[in-house]
Amino acid sequence: MLLTDAPFVYLFLPLFMGAYALVPNRARPALIAAANIFMLASHGKECVIFFLISFISSYFSAIEIYNMRKKAEDAFYCRKNLAANIALNVLLFFLSTWKTVSDMPNGLLFTVRLFGSAVIPLHTISYLTDVYRGDRPAQTDLLTLAAYTAFFPSLSFGPVMKYKNFSQSFSSPVMTVTKTAAGIRMFVIGLAEYKLIAQPLNNVRQAVLAADIELFSAPAMWLSVIILYAEFAVGVFSMLTIGRGVSMMLGFYCKPVVKRRFMRCSVREELYTFNIPLASWFKDYVYRPLSNGAVKNSAKDIAACAAAVFLCSMWYSFSPVWLISALLFTLAAAAEKAGYRYVQKLPQALKWISARLAAALFAVSAAVKICSQTGSSGIFSQIFFAPVTENDPFFLIADISLLLTAAALILVGSAFEELLRRINAVWLRAVAPAVILLLIMLSTAFMLYG
Repeated sequence: MLLTDAPFVYLFLPLFMGAYALVPNRARPALIAAANIFMLASHGKECVIFFLISFISSYFSAIEIYNMRKKAEDAFYCRKNLAANIALNVLLFFLSTWKTVSDMPNGLLFTVRLFGSAVIPLHTISYLTDVYRGDRPAQTDLLTLAAYTAFFPSLSFGPVMKYKNFSQSFSSPVMTVTKTAAGIRMFVIGLAEYKLIAQPLNNVRQAVLAADIELFSAPAMWLSVIILYAEFAVGVFSMLTIGRGVSMMLGFYCKPVVKRRFMRCSVREELYTFNIPLASWFKDYVYRPLSNGAVKNSAKDIAACAAAVFLCSMWYSFSPVWLISALLFTLAAAAEKAGYRYVQKLPQALKWISARLAAALFAVSAAVKICSQTGSSGIFSQIFFAPVTENDPFFLIADISLLLTAAALILVGSAFEELLRRINAVWLRAVAPAVILLLIMLSTAFMLYG
């Protein structure tokens, strides 16, 4: 069961929230932990087994690390203990995703569904590392730790939550009317974006992948690439918004997960603002430890940046497309850092163009993916030089998805958010309930008949 499924929206979530509101604060971690196990079990017994192995190991290891880390003679043993647990979680992640990739079709966003789409390993590593660093003491309450490591609003796609920022909140979650109202609004908006835009775009993409590539003209190929990028971006943003919304309904304040600013003017900003919680996690737990204060643009600094970007890309998929995209982004970021002094002197328009080119690297690699799946030999001639014929698939694709693609690209950029900011706040508050109701009705209709 996913956060976008009708049983979750209309059965599980209302019952859970009703019980959650009635029990005292101290009892809420137990309720969250039970919901976590239920959500994991809905994906199969393997998820529960992997989670229990990871959880038991991290629980006892963290206590041991916390008790021994202050002794100089035990420092090496603590590092070995931490490294062994990280290796265990990585191994479990590979085992779970290997089965998923081999068994599942190429559906929207969920090529890594088991084991919490990497949320559980990242939460576990976050907990152990924060204890090892001395940022937080070891958690002795089993239920509080279980509530955090497999937090069910984050299981589908995030957001990733650092233990040091939420350790106190998970011990005794506090609901407020303000957070609950904001969470419901975020949840409904994210659900509408996912059901009404991302899924229909995915249907178009699947039709493109199933077609004969030799029949496609250059405009049709480029439109299919734009559709793929829009589907992916809106899908990621919507799932993050859904997870953040449910988290806030439970009383956990999560910072914005995406900065939807179209006028980004640096490659580094493109990398950091796409999935802020994930980028922040890898910066704190991968980049900084590996770089260890290395001089900017040194070999060690660039290697640490590359490792963080490569590991971050694995969150979405193990496919060569993502590895190539990660490599290209790393090279672009390294080049920008190396020439930072000169880049700053460029006109704003040129900086914007360079950032847009970096963002387009994913779309270019996606084009190769689309072509390679069809087995076509004339990839580049098909993309750049194919003529428009009378029965051109371009017109079919455009007729099906042009409005959806335009809406998706607006949501990806800043136009939609800027429009909302310019609307009179009093008027917006007056019509907001009607808008939310309309969105949930449309999403429900799509879930039932779409």
